[in-house]
Amino acid sequence: MHQNSDENLQADIVSEQSLQVTKSLQAFSGPLPHPDLLREYENILPGCAERILVMAELEQTKRHEITERESKGLLDHLARGQHYAFAAVIITFASAIYLAMNGHEFIASTIVTLDIIGLVVAFITGKALSLKQTKHNES
Repeated sequence: MHQNSDENLQADIVSEQSLQVTKSLQAFSGPLPHPDLLREYENILPGCAERILVMAELEQTKRHEITERESKGLLDHLARGQHYAFAAVIITFASAIYLAMNGHEFIASTIVTLDIIGLVVAFITGKALSLKQTKHNES
């Protein structure tokens, strides 16, 4: 009886089918589908590949326009800030000259000194931020 159950077990093992599962993963990154997928789209719906290409080109054009607008806006913002700073310096120096001409030399010299210190600090801080930004963009 013991031998009979061993034979049945061996028969079950021999008759058992082997199942092998293969999993495949393909990764493709980009604005367009993989060429094989693009070909399949075209086979399913003629003209679809051309529509996908046009869609990608329009998207790229739109991104370029947005980037250009952002760059122009940033440059305009920087220029406006420089104009305001220049106007503030001129007004400060004119005020200091007026005060000095009316007998308030100490106040005038204090205003000019503080203005110059502020300009130097702003210049140094701006340079440091510019260098930091440049290093960040390079990495």
